[in-house]
Amino acid sequence: MANRSVASQYPFDPVGARHVGMGAASAAMWMGPEAIYHNPASLVWQTLTMGAGIQPVQFVDTPASWWVHFYNKETAYGVPAALVAQGWDYTAPDGDNGHYLDLGLPVAFNFTDSTPGAATIHFAFEKRGDGKWEFEMPLDFGFLARHPSGATLGIVARGVTIGNNGLESVRERIEYGASYGAGGLLVLSTSVLWYKGDDWETVKDRYRIGGEFGGESKIHVLGGYIHEPDNWFYTGGIVLRSDETGRFEFIYSVIYDHNREFFGHFIQYGVRWY
Repeated sequence: MANRSVASQYPFDPVGARHVGMGAASAAMWMGPEAIYHNPASLVWQTLTMGAGIQPVQFVDTPASWWVHFYNKETAYGVPAALVAQGWDYTAPDGDNGHYLDLGLPVAFNFTDSTPGAATIHFAFEKRGDGKWEFEMPLDFGFLARHPSGATLGIVARGVTIGNNGLESVRERIEYGASYGAGGLLVLSTSVLWYKGDDWETVKDRYRIGGEFGGESKIHVLGGYIHEPDNWFYTGGIVLRSDETGRFEFIYSVIYDHNREFFGHFIQYGVRWY
């Protein structure tokens, strides 16, 4: 039987098991070491110097996705910058399996304490099923706005390319959403996705919502729901932390695919240096 849990079988980029467990509602996501991939504007609010994760997706296979992120708050130009690297397996529309590798440079370009903005230039490589390589340089643009009440709004344009996008596993899209309660006992997040070429009827049927319960506890619980025009998914997970700051984390997330009646598993071993 073919591996049914490769990354492209799911409607999100597999960077961060917390992201999966919270229903992949990532437009306003800014906490945690994987957040900078999902919204580069989170770089301005990060207090980290490094984050990393590895996600086997299945217990019996080699890791199907991985990521390593480095942060620098004191660049020579006085703006936050970072280096991100991630990769995953994917299945192309024709059924061939491929591999994706992405090196990115997120840089803040316009920010205040409450309304940061940043961009990421990606150097993206795909190894197709026929052994051929494809290269693109897509751009991401992210913005966040935070209210003193704890509410956060976010918008991200992802995979923006000049001319046609030759990548099979990354599509041009805009995601916008909101979160509430960051740093508190309960964090809620929701977002809506618009892919290039979608009409309104499709967009209104593509949304996700998720939450994380735990605050400063060493154990957090995750839950979420993803709705696609032709499918829906339940997600959940548990976070085990070494201390209140989450310097070391183990995250296990599971996703249920309604159409395939299939459970996918995501495991992340994370480390955060401050």
